[in-house]
Amino acid sequence: MNDLSNRLKQKIDEVSIPEHKLNHAIEQAIEKGMRHKKKQRRKWIYASSTAVLLVGLFLGSGAVSPAMGTVVSKIPFFGEILFKDEGVSASISERLIEEGINQDHFNISITQEKEIQIGIKGHVNNFELIEEKIGTIVSDVLQSNGYDAYTWKVVRARAEKTPVKSEEVQKRSENDSLIDSETRKAAAKLNIDVQAIYFRGKPKSILIEIPDTESRTKELREIVTNIMTTHHLEEKPVKIKKVNVSKQIQETRWGQVLTGLHQDLIGKKEYKVQTVGYTVYPQPKIMVTLSISSRDVGAKKFAEQLEDRIRDYLKSEKVSLLIQDDSYTIEINSKEGKLIN
Repeated sequence: MNDLSNRLKQKIDEVSIPEHKLNHAIEQAIEKGMRHKKKQRRKWIYASSTAVLLVGLFLGSGAVSPAMGTVVSKIPFFGEILFKDEGVSASISERLIEEGINQDHFNISITQEKEIQIGIKGHVNNFELIEEKIGTIVSDVLQSNGYDAYTWKVVRARAEKTPVKSEEVQKRSENDSLIDSETRKAAAKLNIDVQAIYFRGKPKSILIEIPDTESRTKELREIVTNIMTTHHLEEKPVKIKKVNVSKQIQETRWGQVLTGLHQDLIGKKEYKVQTVGYTVYPQPKIMVTLSISSRDVGAKKFAEQLEDRIRDYLKSEKVSLLIQDDSYTIEINSKEGKLIN
């Protein structure tokens, strides 16, 4: 290769072009070549050379490596993930209500196969008309959000049977409510912060959650025991569980963070996502499982691009307020469960 070729290659390698602009330029070059394909050979060669140069810049700009050239069309330029306060079910439900469909007459569920099922309750004479109206609304909600990974169908909901409580079950429920109410009142007088009270059936016991900074467990047990004695209730063992309140608050914050992220990743085909989850123990971590195999050519590059988009979302104004100063990690796994980012 001569010096001119070497210098040209060096300049090409140094150029960095945004991928979306580059794709547009490639399309324009190809269109131009097609429009002038009947012109003299010299111009055809010029157009072809331009296209080759652009592809060379594409491969040299860090978008993909030459080894991934065969699968570049399968890796999308990810759009911006937007923060949403509600899920797709809530969005559909709101629209149905706005269009005059009584919320007591339908229910919405989403299967693991990403199928949205809208169940129509009760006897409906004009089911086909209702089905068409609901279908139009659902399609509009999905399309406006760019959710192309979902399918949907309108079905007749099965009649829900209201469970009939036996007299014994009803009485036990009333007693548990009494213990819960009286315990919270008595604990509040001592400034003991009761987080939650659970009544377990097998074996029978009462579990009370309090902050891990609270030390008056003996006093709390005495409160519950006295309530059962005073009201002549069956005595049950009382267990105390200390919880990290700051972790619970952190978990709630990250739950809000994941709402918008989950909707976009699950709802859009381009992300190839099967599941999205998170934990804050011991530190916040987002876990994403893809529908692609770790053996697929370009899987690692795809996962890295997706991680970049997720990080962009987490740095956005609204989301960063929820995250505060938390440090976090992002794990992206293949469908086999192998970490690939």
